[in-house]
Amino acid sequence: PNPTTAEEGAGLLLKELPPEAAFTLFTSDGRLLLQFPLLSETAEIPVDGLARGVYHYRITSAKELLGAGKLVIQ
Repeated sequence: PNPTTAEEGAGLLLKELPPEAAFTLFTSDGRLLLQFPLLSETAEIPVDGLARGVYHYRITSAKELLGAGKLVIQ
């Protein structure tokens, strides 16, 4: 769910994911928090330990931006 809480967690469901896809999470001021490869069409985002607020994410391949959005932690 979005918004979510650190206790509930967050997940992604992706379709037609290229093999080199990656997930990146940033703070609202652009600092990199975490980055990991997306190895399947579902991924659990490790949100435990994140403070309340708005975070920005990007899903990229080696060649392009595949998606972006906001993740809200309440």
